[in-house]
Amino acid sequence: MKNSIVSVLFIFITSMIYAQKIEIKGLVLDKQTMQPVEEATVQVKGTNIYASTDNEGKFSIETTEDKTLIISHISYQKKEVLASNAAKILLDEKKVSLDEIIIASNPLDDISHSIVVMDDAKKGSQPRNAAELFNDISGFSVQKRSATASEPSFRAFKYEEMNIKYDGGTKIVHACPNRMDPITAHVIPEEVSKIEVVKGPFTVRFGQNFGAIVNMVTRTPTPDDYGFHGSLQNGFETNGSNFIARGELLYAKEKYDVTLNAEHRKFGDYTDGNGIETPAAFTTNSYSVKMGYNPKSNQRFQLDWRQKFGKDIKHAGLPMDSPKDNSNSLGFDYKIQQVSDFIKSISVKSYVSAVDHLMTNEERPSFMKMDAQTTVTSQTYGGKLEFGLTPTKKMMLFTGVDADIINRDGERTRIIKLRPDGTPFPEYSRPVFIDKVWQDATSSDYGIFVEGTYKLSNQLALASGLRTDFVSASIKDPAEDTTIMGGMVVPGFESLYGPGFDAVSETT
Repeated sequence: MKNSIVSVLFIFITSMIYAQKIEIKGLVLDKQTMQPVEEATVQVKGTNIYASTDNEGKFSIETTEDKTLIISHISYQKKEVLASNAAKILLDEKKVSLDEIIIASNPLDDISHSIVVMDDAKKGSQPRNAAELFNDISGFSVQKRSATASEPSFRAFKYEEMNIKYDGGTKIVHACPNRMDPITAHVIPEEVSKIEVVKGPFTVRFGQNFGAIVNMVTRTPTPDDYGFHGSLQNGFETNGSNFIARGELLYAKEKYDVTLNAEHRKFGDYTDGNGIETPAAFTTNSYSVKMGYNPKSNQRFQLDWRQKFGKDIKHAGLPMDSPKDNSNSLGFDYKIQQVSDFIKSISVKSYVSAVDHLMTNEERPSFMKMDAQTTVTSQTYGGKLEFGLTPTKKMMLFTGVDADIINRDGERTRIIKLRPDGTPFPEYSRPVFIDKVWQDATSSDYGIFVEGTYKLSNQLALASGLRTDFVSASIKDPAEDTTIMGGMVVPGFESLYGPGFDAVSETT
């Protein structure tokens, strides 16, 4: 009995001694150059205890040897080590990232009110389009107009009040006036590896919108992906006889990588809980090619091309359907990091995208009375040049210029088949009306911005920004007065705004 008591006391006293806080000293070095890493943040995991490395990479922090330390730096990958193994810590330099807008590892990089949302359950749920990835995300709702025409809104912000991009820069703007072809209809959902959200006007680096900024990030290869990889996926749903097939091929090496994605989606009308069949059919075929080249460890070039072909799309919320909804986009990116002690990074982004959308009433009962077709197109192009500067070790400064130019055009043709009394018009004398939808409209936004973050402590940073935008809009094909059946005149652009307004060249 005495031996047992002595053993218990010995274990208890040993545990108390082991749990006592001691001063942990360590050294943080660059794994490649073995040079000291200055201003790295060292945190005791799960606590508010922090320390920073000095100009020799040294630090000291008070904790117990069984605790975990988290080491982070603006230029290196985050690392976790046991305090007992902290004598020498080697950090790997961050891989150049072209696609992301948020890096939440350092107070100087983090954007206020920003989150990263994505999970494996959503990626494997056979979504109809990328908008369904936003389901159940706090603050978001999805506005659904048809099986393919769904787009997210955040709190009270929607449409152009939000700034939705993919891979940090590329935009695809809808051509349809009823927004039956939003950006989320043109991205392969399974390609999206995560969704970044800035919840309001807390940064000026990504456009002049005051609503949420949403960035859908597609996957970029990492060193773990080196070699040749491939995957095939397919799925089937009985309600609607929905079928999805997708394939991916990836070849990656240290200097370059190539990723190919292709998908086929064929969905039918579904039956709701009351046994009512709802129009929801569509067919899409999409593919994308992403090529990257890394001439050095701190540089990356990237080219991204994608195309989507949509057909036989039924819209339950409109009296027309879409026999065609095609799009394509091309993006080019370049980034270099650690140019000098003062210049942290230089990044260049450019893109061009186009949408070709057709709506008709051929499959609707109204086609017996009138043949209506609306052909619309949109072209969007733009880019961004940004410099990341470090005037001091506690300050990060971003400055640059960006541009987004949008052009849209289209017309609606209506051929009247029946008179008001129900008798048919002879085919050769059917009235034909042509309405100008976008009037060849162009809007341009050129912006200049500067945004700085000053690190007050390991937990607190002060951020401020200034942005100026030069916005213009014009139309090149203004609508004239139109006379419809019954002799009623619908005023055109000149009648609405007066003869003194130069509708062709005037810019507002």
